[in-house]
Amino acid sequence: VTHRDAVVMEVSDFFKTHRLGPVLREIEHNPSGNHPKPPEVMNLLITPSMPDGFCKNFSESECSSHKPCYWQPGNKTDKGCHGEFAGWICWREPMEAVRLAAQWHCFEPSDITGVNGSDLGAHRQLRKRRRRGRRMDVVTVFDGKKQNNSMLQFRALARSGGIKLVFKEVFRKHLANSSHVPRTFQENHSWKSLEVTFTQSSMLQNRLFMPDDFVSHDNGIYGADIFGLQNLRRVSQIFVCFNEERHDTGSLAAGGRAGCQCKVKSGSTVGHDARQGRSCQQVWATTPLEEASDSVLPRAPEALAALRRDLAILPSIGFEAHPSATQAVGQFNDEAFMQEDVMKLHRAYGLTKPPANVTVQGEDGLVDNIATAGEGSLDIQTITSLAPGAPTTWWGVHQYTLDGFMLAYALQVNDHPAPPLVHSISWGDAEALYPPAFIERLDYELMKLSLRGITIIVASGDNGNSAVDTHCSFMSDVIASSPWVTAVGATMPSLDSAPYCLADAFHDSLGSCDEFGQVTCSTEEGALITSSG
Repeated sequence: VTHRDAVVMEVSDFFKTHRLGPVLREIEHNPSGNHPKPPEVMNLLITPSMPDGFCKNFSESECSSHKPCYWQPGNKTDKGCHGEFAGWICWREPMEAVRLAAQWHCFEPSDITGVNGSDLGAHRQLRKRRRRGRRMDVVTVFDGKKQNNSMLQFRALARSGGIKLVFKEVFRKHLANSSHVPRTFQENHSWKSLEVTFTQSSMLQNRLFMPDDFVSHDNGIYGADIFGLQNLRRVSQIFVCFNEERHDTGSLAAGGRAGCQCKVKSGSTVGHDARQGRSCQQVWATTPLEEASDSVLPRAPEALAALRRDLAILPSIGFEAHPSATQAVGQFNDEAFMQEDVMKLHRAYGLTKPPANVTVQGEDGLVDNIATAGEGSLDIQTITSLAPGAPTTWWGVHQYTLDGFMLAYALQVNDHPAPPLVHSISWGDAEALYPPAFIERLDYELMKLSLRGITIIVASGDNGNSAVDTHCSFMSDVIASSPWVTAVGATMPSLDSAPYCLADAFHDSLGSCDEFGQVTCSTEEGALITSSG
């Protein structure tokens, strides 16, 4: 197999390649039927996805003649020519003596079932999953579609040395006018203060808040900080009780006792206080998957110096990379970045030497915005901070080139006379979606990169033993599972990171550990993700 035997299709060839897919599919279901004969030398077909908006300008007569476009009748909003097709992946099994022709197999990457019958249906734009957990702030915390917002109005966010208690503007309005209170909370009346009770390290704590303690944020959200807590120690069992009168801290329950003894029914977050009969509510946090969590982990951002120490980058070696230590990040899905963002991060980390401009190879993505500057922007900022001075390349793959993903990427890098020496890939997909012929071809290309001395570093994933979702079934990743790449998991700082720090023998000889260490990221330990691999 050579790296020049793949045909790169143009967008204009979409209908030609789409018509070839059904031909092979007909052979799959009716091997002896009367159908066009496919090329003898072809054993793997990968067609591009349908370009966005490709069908919308066709008339009704034109639409019906351009499969897979379809005409949708209806009102002015929905009426028109539409199309949504994720392309074909077709392959044929090796010839056997008992067969007169090779057996073909075809499927769409967005089919409800993959090659092995796995339930992996997903919109094609979401099929290549972002690797890292999303940042949770006071704006996004109320956007979850998987939560009952009428039952989860108060939320908790992680902060360094504490947590932030937030609520929507509807609560602010009802402080002065009970008519604005949602029906579920009418019994709260116009609360004048809040008593908050929570647990950290098996210790109960109580805090008192007045309405003026809550500061306005974007989108009608208000928040108040609870400080004086330990980082990397879970805060759970958070409850708020509504006081109809203003109180001072002297009215709080004694230390070690729960001031807000909220009793809630199963499936609800609203209840009554067993201590004073007040209305109360359980406070929940929000996971990156927009699901409710009953605990939150205060944590501090890790400084660049601490991260380098954890990675054993010694000061004597120096932090400036050698000019020949070239590196690249592979990007897909029209991701974009801004050079100004790279400069800002370097200044924030105190890196005095300005980073060299990033070289763009291939696609540089859409206009930088909140939808396209997530994973890619994070990748380029991180890699240039860890290796300042190293020549860095943004290597973007057009979504309509071959699979628009890793095979197209590997072919392009192999076809380059002098590609960067280290490539970072933080994207992935389920291996079960792809046929053996595709995976074999991808492995050939990755193997050739290894033979050239090129290192491919791939993120192992965010979802534990599953490549694409949070279900418990094992599902390997199509890139990270290759023997020709290095899969890397994610770690986080922890006070309990190294077991030897807690051992008596260690204390007797060396004393106690006075630094954080690194442990594997896990939602059980309060992380935003559970590292795969």
